[in-house]
Amino acid sequence: MIIVMILIPLPMTFYFLGAALVFFPRLVLTRHFWTNEQRKDFWIASMKRSANLHFKPIRDRLRKLGITIPASIRDLRSLKTPPLEALSFTHLYHLCRIHHIIPFMGVRHLHRRANALRQLDRHLLHSEAVDAMSDQQLYLQLYLRRLQYYGMTIDEMRVLLKKWVHYSSAPGLKTSEYLHAPALFQHKTIHGLL
Repeated sequence: MIIVMILIPLPMTFYFLGAALVFFPRLVLTRHFWTNEQRKDFWIASMKRSANLHFKPIRDRLRKLGITIPASIRDLRSLKTPPLEALSFTHLYHLCRIHHIIPFMGVRHLHRRANALRQLDRHLLHSEAVDAMSDQQLYLQLYLRRLQYYGMTIDEMRVLLKKWVHYSSAPGLKTSEYLHAPALFQHKTIHGLL
């Protein structure tokens, strides 16, 4: 919104903004104006785009470190990914883009994101919240964790989220493994985790 307010006074900007509203409404309008189906489609498209652009470079770098891919989610704690501070800039860039974080603020924001998601996971682990979630809440929870749910039924999504919460809430799980998990466990799968 701030960008729009800055650009409006410039000459001819209003016409470009009007054209953007017509041809690219997802980029200009906020999600408050979207229907539930549009939100779901946007989240699916966003996750597919992110997976296509950023999963392969991360997997290639981890293979060079001797990590077996695809791994099973049960092996989450036994993975030996390097700490976030030791990652190369390109590896960190791809990891940040998977989680929709600005790369220049990478490590600190990745830690914050992982901590916030872990708190959500712990809450979901010790409650019946997953079973009580509506479709939209399930879509949002899976999107936040970058778990691909397209082509799944609501029951399959619930199972996927429960499985993720169970294994990701394990004590001793490092931040690096937690953040790499979406790229490691969704290797060439249509439905969720291996």
